[in-house]
Amino acid sequence: MPADRSSVVLIRPQALTRAAFAPFGEVLETAGIEPGLINFGNTQKFAPLAEIAVADNRRPQLSIYRSQAVVLPFRIRLVECHPLGSQAFAPTAVPAGRGEGG
Repeated sequence: MPADRSSVVLIRPQALTRAAFAPFGEVLETAGIEPGLINFGNTQKFAPLAEIAVADNRRPQLSIYRSQAVVLPFRIRLVECHPLGSQAFAPTAVPAGRGEGG
């Protein structure tokens, strides 16, 4: 804590909503979006979630995918290739029995 309390700024958290965040950008959320089913019905695809401005009239897409857990061993029936796109995978929940960082 600084010795001079006049330089302390108190920040109070607020709920992240589309309306509250609108002056700063877009919030990616799945509420109110009807998902499509992909990957043999094991995955819900929520898209498009945001407008992205780019040159050359291209249309990048931000999506959220919600997949069901699979039983191991798992037989791979399809491998996709997206030569013009990038993908990132991140868990949105910590599995039961696994702590932080697990």
